[in-house]
Amino acid sequence: MAAGRSGGWDIRMRCQPPNLPELNVLDLGYFRSIQSLQYQTECRGVEALLDAVNGAFSAMKADTLNKIFMTLQTCMECIIRANGGNNYKTPHRGKDALKKAGQLPVSFACSAEVYDQGVKFIRAALEAKKAQEKKAALEARSKK
Repeated sequence: MAAGRSGGWDIRMRCQPPNLPELNVLDLGYFRSIQSLQYQTECRGVEALLDAVNGAFSAMKADTLNKIFMTLQTCMECIIRANGGNNYKTPHRGKDALKKAGQLPVSFACSAEVYDQGVKFIRAALEAKKAQEKKAALEARSKK
């Protein structure tokens, strides 16, 4: 953890839901980008493959990583709109066109409407869970 804060960096660990590729930046595009670069090199053996992957990692451009993280932000917003579900299609934000016009932001802002919807959904889910736990506790007491 201390290494993530050295040199002026503020890198923090974040938990991600398991098995949801839309919220795993590695699955979302990072591995795919490295793999496409690695495929451009002929590999004969494990050492050659490791060298190719390391070379592809080094050759990856910051713009590519930025676009992957922006896609992650878009997926997060879509998941909030879908009340935690995955029944959505990730919209295209025109990142290449924005970059070409010099208007590519560092991050996309979630609209207040979507944020409020997410807060309401979470509050309702917590209230339902609380009511369910209270009901279960009452039933357990009545059985005694």
